[in-house]
Amino acid sequence: MKLVTGDTSVACIKFAEEHHADTAMMLDKTELGDTKLDVSRISASEGQKLLDSQDNATKTLSEYEQACQTMHDMMKGPSDAQEARNNEVKRTVYVGNLSKHCTPQMLRDEFSQIGEVVYIKFSGNADFRYAFIEFATEQQARMSFTFHGKVIAGQAIKIGTAHNPIFKDDVNDADNPLYIAKRAAKKLETRFGPKVGGRATGSGGRRSRERRSRSNERSRNRRRRRKRRRSRSRDRSDPDDDEEEKPNMF
Repeated sequence: MKLVTGDTSVACIKFAEEHHADTAMMLDKTELGDTKLDVSRISASEGQKLLDSQDNATKTLSEYEQACQTMHDMMKGPSDAQEARNNEVKRTVYVGNLSKHCTPQMLRDEFSQIGEVVYIKFSGNADFRYAFIEFATEQQARMSFTFHGKVIAGQAIKIGTAHNPIFKDDVNDADNPLYIAKRAAKKLETRFGPKVGGRATGSGGRRSRERRSRSNERSRNRRRRRKRRRSRSRDRSDPDDDEEEKPNMF
């Protein structure tokens, strides 16, 4: 065991036999490195105090390390979100050395031969243009490396790995109209629920059914009231069978 107190290092050693401790006393004043050892006997109670203090220091350190680990886990965020992010990165590739005449639609037409192109992020300037392409599967992203050196718009492109997922613009993105349409449809489905047999099954569908039910009930009530009014009108206009018709008086 080794205890450090300030600039002094203290070691407490407990031997199995007493004569082993006597032999260790012979090392007193022996040079070790640039210092001399100071070996002395201590009582059992003093030794136990040193052992207890070392145990407390070790326990405190463990708690500190545990707190650091907890903070590190909190900074990383949910494991599911991190896994989804890593999966998205694996499905994305970098496409460089693009011609100034190259357009996002050209890239989509070319790489759609490999698989479904989920999203294209086009960037750069007139002198240096590049893009990031996200595929539907990781296998499609790996297959896209076969296009390394392929000539598109008169210039050989370069394929590389991506290190971050694409930041997607869900509002205005003329390069990815299909992606925007799918996102809008998904939001509507989340809000109103999927349709089964032509009828919405989500909360919006339930509200529509409730409105139709209330409307039908009001229509039935109106028909009943009209029927009762017609019945009362007929009762008032029909004479009794046993009453004779009186002659008209002039």
